[in-house]
Amino acid sequence: MPRGLTIRIPHRDVVIHALTLIGVPASTALVSAVIEATHPGHPPVQYAGLRRDEARAGKPIRVVAAIDTSGEPVRATLALSSWPLADQIIAHTSPPIYAAISTANLTAAAAGYPELSDIAARLSVQPPSRRMVDVDRHVREQAAQQIAGK
Repeated sequence: MPRGLTIRIPHRDVVIHALTLIGVPASTALVSAVIEATHPGHPPVQYAGLRRDEARAGKPIRVVAAIDTSGEPVRATLALSSWPLADQIIAHTSPPIYAAISTANLTAAAAGYPELSDIAARLSVQPPSRRMVDVDRHVREQAAQQIAGK
């Protein structure tokens, strides 16, 4: 490649890649940190514009707002449309569980992107109990059924 020539990957693709690595709904701050670690020098993503463009796009996988248990968008938190509805929901019990999942996923991905280990270390939390994980899954699945039935 000629010197000074850079290949610019579309914002939506780097956001989808970051969310795929994280594996659960994530704040735009975490998504930006993962993008910085995996695509150094990529220009900052304007998330509001990206989500508006995604809403109009007919793509099979879209970047969407994560939602709460009532179906309302959660501010500055993203998910992928390809995830099951229950996995796009953030319940009141979800944050520590999602932090633990993010930590595990980013730690596993650090083999290919060493910078991710620093991000995973900052997220590191006490693993949630099995009961807490089960309750959270139940709450999100119930909410998904109600939202889908609207």
